[in-house]
Amino acid sequence: MLLLAIRGVVAAQSEDSGEECWNRRCSHHGPDIRFPFWLKDKQPAHCGYPGFGVSCERGKTLLQFQYLANTSLQGTQLLLLKNISIQSINYSSQEIAFVSRHQLTNSLKLVSLSTSSPSSPPHFGKLRPFIYPEQKEAGQYIFTNGTSVSCSSGIKDNYIFYGLVPGVLTSISGQTFPVYFLEDVRRPNTRPSITSCTKIFDSSLPYELLEAHNRFIINWSTPNCGKCEAKGEYCKLRKNSTNSKIETADLSTICFSRDRLREDSVEPIAGTIAEVISESE
Repeated sequence: MLLLAIRGVVAAQSEDSGEECWNRRCSHHGPDIRFPFWLKDKQPAHCGYPGFGVSCERGKTLLQFQYLANTSLQGTQLLLLKNISIQSINYSSQEIAFVSRHQLTNSLKLVSLSTSSPSSPPHFGKLRPFIYPEQKEAGQYIFTNGTSVSCSSGIKDNYIFYGLVPGVLTSISGQTFPVYFLEDVRRPNTRPSITSCTKIFDSSLPYELLEAHNRFIINWSTPNCGKCEAKGEYCKLRKNSTNSKIETADLSTICFSRDRLREDSVEPIAGTIAEVISESE
């Protein structure tokens, strides 16, 4: 009975102190995971902001990235869903540096401008490439737009040779079919002729984002916790936002002292006071 009582006290104190939302890392060298980011399957949703849930895989910090791009189809945008590996997070400037991960097929979806936006998309700003110091003198980097094409089965084994990136496109009606993204090369003579593909639409989706191992930087605008960081404080959802239905909660934020939140280790702390007492008996 005493052990159960102590365990209950520890649990209550942990909940009151926000222990469940302590800072986390996927590895010792990985980025600090804290609001607006939160570790899915390890922390409750109210520890972060909708669309900023990350997961750990072999020490890497992964985020399902959502990117909306314009298309040549009237009233239609293209949504890319892609897992990215976060390299660093700058909470002061609200920027993340990430690497586009290899995927056998990219998940693409056409969405209508007349309908509501995708559920809980992160409020990311303009995407830009990661520029190494030696590249800065070479001038401004410009993304290459991509063209979505439908190809015959004969192209499947040689799509890399033709500079194509495979994907699966979901139409507005919900139908799915395979597509390829073709780099909008300014000198078409440098690319082999593709006679077995039919153009579907043009898009402002950066071709480089579909490829693997490219590095990018992107910022987020909402939630705006820069004012908290400027004061040397952390940011979190207001108290009345801590419920299971996070998508309908009040998503306003407040600042709080860093002294009230300690950084957790890479692995969650195991054991309780009760277990220590039990082992000593």
